[in-house]
Amino acid sequence: MMHLLFIALLVFGVNWQKKVEPQVNIVDLWSPPSAETKPVAPPPPAPKPEVKPVVQPKVESPPPKPVAKPEVAKPDIAMKEKEKEKEKNEKERRAAEDKQKDAKKREAEAQKAQQEAQRLVKEQAEAQRAVAAQAAAARTSLLGHVSKRHQR
Repeated sequence: MMHLLFIALLVFGVNWQKKVEPQVNIVDLWSPPSAETKPVAPPPPAPKPEVKPVVQPKVESPPPKPVAKPEVAKPDIAMKEKEKEKEKNEKERRAAEDKQKDAKKREAEAQKAQQEAQRLVKEQAEAQRAVAAQAAAARTSLLGHVSKRHQR
């Protein structure tokens, strides 16, 4: 019995998941021109009006003033290129200044390190002199004690 229910469930599941594509209908929505339309005849030309020549007296006009050429604005492209060039030069100048500052800073740090090393060397030399002086004083004191014992 369970086998039959399982098979029915499989068949129903497969049939249920099948996709049915709708039938596609193509319709042409074009109809030939109707035979009832007649070609329209062009209207008859209108009569031409008669033109009478009119004589106008000649009036001498003053000679035209020379027109000053308007200044042509430079194209934006040239201006943009100049701005880009200025920005590039400014960046290069700033980079050079930064390099100089860094070099001076490194030089100052090197001098400080050198001075610190010299100070340490001096301190070590003074410490060694002090130890040598103490050792000499200790020897002198020891020799003084020893010689006093030998004299007694």
